[in-house]
Amino acid sequence: MLQEQGENFVDANLVARCLEGDREALLELIRAHEKMVYGIAYRTLGDPEEARDAAQEVFLKVLESLPYFRGESKLSTWIYRIALNECTGRMKRSRMRAEVALPEVPDSGPSVLEAMEEEERNHLLRSAVAGLPKKYRRVVVLHYFEGLSYEEVAELLLLPVGTVKARLFRARKMLRKKLGRLLR
Repeated sequence: MLQEQGENFVDANLVARCLEGDREALLELIRAHEKMVYGIAYRTLGDPEEARDAAQEVFLKVLESLPYFRGESKLSTWIYRIALNECTGRMKRSRMRAEVALPEVPDSGPSVLEAMEEEERNHLLRSAVAGLPKKYRRVVVLHYFEGLSYEEVAELLLLPVGTVKARLFRARKMLRKKLGRLLR
């Protein structure tokens, strides 16, 4: 509880400094959130160039909207929401299917065949996640790839925690069905 109050104070201070035109505060805000914004853009859009463009657009929107930040949530949560909205808009505009990029697993197997099999499994998993309906794909990306708790996902997507848990359960069920023995 105290940590959250401390974060809110730091957020409010940073926002106030940005609104006063403090360039250092603006750079601090960007540095503090750029990896998170790029990460969600890359995982949602699947293309590094598109993700960089989206991240830049997110920070422009953050700057434009900063006067409207009410402090009802953490600044990072608010920025995350802007990033999700930007990526969703880009997907709608371009009508492209997002492919979730999983971290590359280093080749620890002794054979080339095992490495090829692992790469194929990763490709199948990325394709299966990308093929999920958007409402399920979002919760999977946020919970499993971004490491957010049920509560954080619920807050970002404006859903009850029970809905987040149910969607994750259904998404896992769909992935098991799509992937069969791969997940067993």
